[in-house]
Amino acid sequence: MRFWPIGIVVALLASGPALADPGSIRAAANSALTEATSGRPTNGASLSIEEHYTSNALDSDLAFSDFYTELRGSVTRVLDLDDGYIRLAAQGEASRYDRISIEDDRSLLLLAEAYRKFGGRYELRGTIAWRTASIGDDFRIADLAIGTRTHSDLFSAAVQFGADLGSGIGLVMTLSDTLERYGKAHFQNDLIDATQIEPNRNRLQFSAGIEKKVGGQQFGLMASAETTDVERLGNPPVGRSFSEFTLRGLTRLIAADGVRLDLSLGAAGLYEKDGGYGRIRPIYRVELIKALKAGVTLRGSFDGRYDAIDTDDTLASYVRRLELEAKYQYTPELAFGAGLFHENKENLLLGNAERSKGLYLEVGYDPSKHIALVARVDFSRTRYTAVDTEKDVLDSYIGIETKL
Repeated sequence: MRFWPIGIVVALLASGPALADPGSIRAAANSALTEATSGRPTNGASLSIEEHYTSNALDSDLAFSDFYTELRGSVTRVLDLDDGYIRLAAQGEASRYDRISIEDDRSLLLLAEAYRKFGGRYELRGTIAWRTASIGDDFRIADLAIGTRTHSDLFSAAVQFGADLGSGIGLVMTLSDTLERYGKAHFQNDLIDATQIEPNRNRLQFSAGIEKKVGGQQFGLMASAETTDVERLGNPPVGRSFSEFTLRGLTRLIAADGVRLDLSLGAAGLYEKDGGYGRIRPIYRVELIKALKAGVTLRGSFDGRYDAIDTDDTLASYVRRLELEAKYQYTPELAFGAGLFHENKENLLLGNAERSKGLYLEVGYDPSKHIALVARVDFSRTRYTAVDTEKDVLDSYIGIETKL
C-alpha cells in the first residue's frame, strides 16, 4: 500500500486545483467546493490519543486481532506580515500494537508556508514540506507473514498564483512537485537480507482553474496535467511510470431549504509511459447535503476517478464509491453519526477488482472548546475477485483530543 505518504502531504500543501472564492488562493486551496474553510490560519496546538481494538491487525485475509494505541500531536505558529503571513507547522504520529508490533508506525512532518497578497487583486502562496517515517508492514509468503520495517522521506513543494479577474471571476494556477524516497526494508529477525521493495517516485503536477460566482452559486472549470516517474524495481516492476490529464467542470448549488448540491463532471486520461495501458475514462462526483430540523443532517455522495495512490496495482485503479451518512446534533456538546459505503476498485493491470462495503457508528462529546471525546466502531468487508478471498475488519476505538 502506498497511499499515506503522498496523501497527507498533498492535503497539507492543498496543491490540488480546486476552486472557490474568486481571486483567493486561500479559498482555492481550502476549496468551498470541497468543504474546507478559507482564511488566515491561526496559532494552535493539539494532542490526541486513541485506544483501538481491531479484528485484523495485518489488514489482510490473515485475521489476527489486537489492541493498539495511536498518538498524534501538532503545533502551528503564524507570523503576521503586511498583506500576508508565514506559517510554520509540525505534526507527529505514532502507533503501537500490543502483540503485532511489526505494524507499529512513526512519522514526523514539518511544513512551511508563505502567503502574500499584492496589488489588491493578486495572491501568491508557496509551501514546502518534509515527512520522515518508519513504516511497519508485513511481507506475505503463502500463509506466512514476515514483518518488515522501512524508512521513508517525502519532500513536497507547491506554488500557487491567484487572480481576481473581475465580475466575480477568479483564476488559480498551481505547480507542485513531490519526491518519495524509500530505504531498504529490514525483515523480522533478519530472516531475509535487507532489500528495497518500494520504488522511489517523483510526482510533478500543474493545474489551472477558473471560477464564476453568481450570488450563492459557483461554477468552475479545471484542468490538470501530472507526470509520475517511478523507479524501475523488480521484474516485472512493482511500480510503473505514467501521465494523467484531466478536465472537469464543477458547480455548487445552494437552496434556501438547507439543500446543497455539489457536482463535478469531466474526463481523465491515464497513460503508461512505456506503452501498455492508455485510456480515457469519466471522472465525476455528486454530493447532496440536506439539513433537516432538530439537528439532523443527511449526506450522500457518489464518485468515480483514477487512483494511483491508494492502490495495490502496479499502475493505478479506477474507483467508484457510494457513501450515505446521517448526523444528529442532540445538544451543542453531544452528537451521533452513522454511515455506510460501497466501493468497487478495479486494478488496471492486475486483472483484479476489490469490492468493499462497510458501515460506522460514532458518538462525539465536546465538554469544552479545548477537549473532544469520540467513540467509534467501523466494520468493512472486502472481496478480491482474482484470488477469490475476503477480508473482514472490525475496528473500534475511544479517543480524546485536546486543543490549545
